[in-house]
Formats: sequence, C-alpha cells, structure tokens
Amino acid sequence: MKLPEIVFLDTYTMNPGDLDFSPLQNLGHCTFYDRTQPEELAERAGEADIIIVNKFPINRETLAFMPKVKYICVAATGYNNIDIQAVREKNIPVSNVRDYSTDSVVQHVFASILSGYNRIEEYDRQVKSGTWSNQPDFCYYDQTIPSLRQKTIGIAGYGSIGKKVASIALAFGMKVVVYTRSGITNQEGITQVSLDELFLQADILTLHMPLTEETRKFIRKEYLRLMKPGSVIINTARGPLVDVDDLLEALNSGNLSGAFLDVWETEPPSDHHPLLLHPDCKMTPHVAWAGIEARQNLLEGLVGNIRAFLDGKWIFSIYQV
Repeated sequence: MKLPEIVFLDTYTMNPGDLDFSPLQNLGHCTFYDRTQPEELAERAGEADIIIVNKFPINRETLAFMPKVKYICVAATGYNNIDIQAVREKNIPVSNVRDYSTDSVVQHVFASILSGYNRIEEYDRQVKSGTWSNQPDFCYYDQTIPSLRQKTIGIAGYGSIGKKVASIALAFGMKVVVYTRSGITNQEGITQVSLDELFLQADILTLHMPLTEETRKFIRKEYLRLMKPGSVIINTARGPLVDVDDLLEALNSGNLSGAFLDVWETEPPSDHHPLLLHPDCKMTPHVAWAGIEARQNLLEGLVGNIRAFLDGKWIFSIYQV
C-alpha cells in the first residue's frame, strides 16, 4: 500500500524545534515547511494527499494548487482560515483539533490577573533600580494590593476553557458570573447572567468565545461604559472580539484600569496603534495557547485525526456533509 503524501505548510508556530514530529512521520511520507508563500504552493502541495495547516488559508485559489488532496487537518481549534463552502464543493473533509490548549490558556489568564493585581514586574524593576534599598522600612509598596477573594470574574463563553477558568477562580474565593447562549447546570458560586449584567458586575472580564459575525467587537463602547471603574479586560481568544479604539478610550478615561491582550485584529500588528504603547495595556504575542504540553496535545490530536482518516473515518469535522 502506497504511503500517503502528507504536507504541513506552516509548522513553525506549532513547532519551532522543541517537538518530535516522528508520530506524524509514522503515518506517511511527510514534508514539513516552516512557512509557505502563495508562489511556493504549487510545488509543495501539488502531490499532497493530506494537507496540514495552522493559519495558512484554504480557499478556492489555494485549493487549485492541491489537485490530489483528499483530507485537510487544521493544527488548531479555530478554522477561520478555511473557506468551508470551497472545501464542501470539492467534498474534501476537514478536521480541527479541540481542547488541546485549555490548561495553557487558563494558566495565561491567571498569570495576567496576578501580574496586574500584584504588580510583580513593576516591583521587580523598582527593587533592581534601588527604590527599595533607599527606603527606611523592611518593606515597600506604593499602591494598594487588592485581593482576588470576593472579586467578580466575568466569563464570556463557557466551553472547556471558560469552565476551567471558573473552577480556578472559585479556588481563589472569587465570585463567578458567566455569559453564554447555552444553559449551564447549577453550580455553587457560578451565576449565569445577561450580557448587560456581565459588564455591570465584572471586576475582571475574560473572553473565551469563538469569533463570529455576532461576536465581532463584543467589547465595544456601549458595554465598556457599563463596567465598574478600575475593572480589567483579558482577551486570549480572538483579536476582533475587541474594538481596540473603544478599549483605548476606556483606558484613557480611567474607567478601565487595565487590559491584557494576547491577540490582535491583524497578527502580527502592522501599525503603531496607540493601544500597543499604552502603559495600562499589556500585550503578549498570541502565546496563551502555546505551552509545550498544549502543543504536544495538538500533535497527538493531528495524529489521531489523520490515523482515523486513513482508517476510513472522519472525526472532528468542521462541517457536516
């Protein structure tokens, strides 16, 4: 039996060199490319039976250079880069990988919260610059250090990540309010609220929802005005969930005390939007998902999806036949 030709078009963001891709190589003849430009696609994908992509776009134009492709696997949960109508027209099954990065993203959320509340980086700079050494007392702090206990965390979206955030927030003694269009089972300490109440009640609001036309600019002026002075926004989901101009205005007005953004509208950022330089907006380069264990889980998910396909099954499909 001829081994399938497997081509991964954009490996680098998943594996800069610290993962062992041999489990994929055991499934067929594999070729890995860190990045692929459109003009390179014909040579690289022309003989491929199976294509793996992270963010490389799959649409009518790119599919034209993949005449033999029988299966596409997305090395991610989100699949905004896939033109579903185009793959449906060609009867090409496409799968994604789900729930691989839950722990990594949740860890990043609480790293952001604790960084903001305890000001670790700022105090480190002050110690190293001699501020503490020049004080007369055994300790030094120049601002109130708030407790998470009894603070309200608002969670927008209640999939696996939102649920894990809720469970850890409860361990800190926080109040948890959730906005989701799906019903939730009654859990002690967790309250499902309306959209307005989410913004009104949250001291910390964290986003864990997919990007759709309905959720685009979920964070915008009309809702930011409802938030308590001193509240915080965290986005580890998708950049376009946030209207960055409205967020900047809320920070400048003092209504928000901080924002932690791991994602941006266009990545990487190509301009010098004032929000990127704002002292109360902390940015990370889309790394919440990228813990080593998460990427290992992602690799295992890819292997599982492809092995199932080779056995005649289509699992974790992103569209229905």
